[in-house]
Amino acid sequence: MSFVTATSAADVLTLEKAVGTALEQNRSLLGATHELEAARWGKLSSYSTFLPTIAVSSNFTRIDPETELRANAALDFIKASAGALGIPQSALSNLKPFAYRDSYSTDITVIQPVYNGGAEIVGLHAADATRDRSEYSYQDTEQDVIASVKISYLSVLKAGKTRLRPIIMTTATMIFGMMRLALALGAGSEMRQGMAIVVIGGLTSSTLLTLVLIPVVYTYVDELREKLPALFKRVAWAAKVPWKGWAVAVSTELGAE
Repeated sequence: MSFVTATSAADVLTLEKAVGTALEQNRSLLGATHELEAARWGKLSSYSTFLPTIAVSSNFTRIDPETELRANAALDFIKASAGALGIPQSALSNLKPFAYRDSYSTDITVIQPVYNGGAEIVGLHAADATRDRSEYSYQDTEQDVIASVKISYLSVLKAGKTRLRPIIMTTATMIFGMMRLALALGAGSEMRQGMAIVVIGGLTSSTLLTLVLIPVVYTYVDELREKLPALFKRVAWAAKVPWKGWAVAVSTELGAE
């Protein structure tokens, strides 16, 4: 008899999918990626110091009519009294206003840095070193993430495979042993029927918790340990308490007795 599960192959969490998801969502790896990108841009920035800098700026100015009239008052006076002053009309055509209503200006500045061989070479080498360090850090973080996911994944599989047989055998033995009392087949077995039902239900639920829930909780706790390592560090006062010494003394006394 074969059992066909409803779960499709796309829903099965394989080791490759687990590693891929961790590489996409791990915050440490994302930080290393941003650091690497910044180092690469820093290398390009060090090359840009050899190139000239071009700055372009544009200005637009508009004045009100009264200001324009006052600024061009002298020009209007010259044009009005040109006949009395003996100024020819051809000369008036060459006069330009002192102020315009709208004025535009554009400035282009080209700055060529003075080449300093020693400083530039040192800057390039420093940028190369920063980029190499960022690449090594990224690779190291990536390998740590992959190793952590593989250890957690294989630990869960190994634990389930190793403990499945003894757990099933122990649970089945107890359930089959209590089945006679639960069914109340013998004379006077009704008195212990409730106890047998409770034992069977407790063994069944504990088996499901051990084989399904505990591995899932382990994966979440392992992920939480990576995100919040401070929660799993030994407290300061615990390091000062001689736990091992007490354990050795207690075990020695019990052995002597």
